[in-house]
Amino acid sequence: MTKTLADLKRDLHTGACLTLIGGLDNRNSAMLNVPRYVVRAQGNGVYLNADANATKGSFLELPKAALVTYDGEIVRVYRAGTRELTKAEQNILDTMPSKRPEYAEQCSVDLMTDGSQMYYMDKRYLAEHDMEYLSGSSELHGFRYDFNSKKIIDSHVKGEVSLEYKLVK
Repeated sequence: MTKTLADLKRDLHTGACLTLIGGLDNRNSAMLNVPRYVVRAQGNGVYLNADANATKGSFLELPKAALVTYDGEIVRVYRAGTRELTKAEQNILDTMPSKRPEYAEQCSVDLMTDGSQMYYMDKRYLAEHDMEYLSGSSELHGFRYDFNSKKIIDSHVKGEVSLEYKLVK
């Protein structure tokens, strides 16, 4: 039975025990299969420590609900996934000032100088269309453009499992 992020946060009270059982970044971790206790809870995550009586610990951030699954026993935290560009996003990328023929001369000048003229024109164009994330240098609305894969990294789409914990009640 799938539970909500709110259910998980209620279950992660001080004293609850979590054991790291897997995840992409933790296959060889020293914390793998070591029970750790919630020593402090707050709205966006919990502090974990192997000593149940400790007051400080490592912070486990709980991202938005789209990137967390919980079934009452296993908690999985996912990385943001990728998706193809929408037609609107592709259109904005294709019609940026630096891609237009009327700015070809300015692009050539920018290549020989600091390159800032077209950069700021593109930046302004993306801001006017509320798609600054297509510059690849910032995240907006949970989106970021990845120039390598030519895809959008979207925090509303589950990617690979980053962390996997077992909750011992």
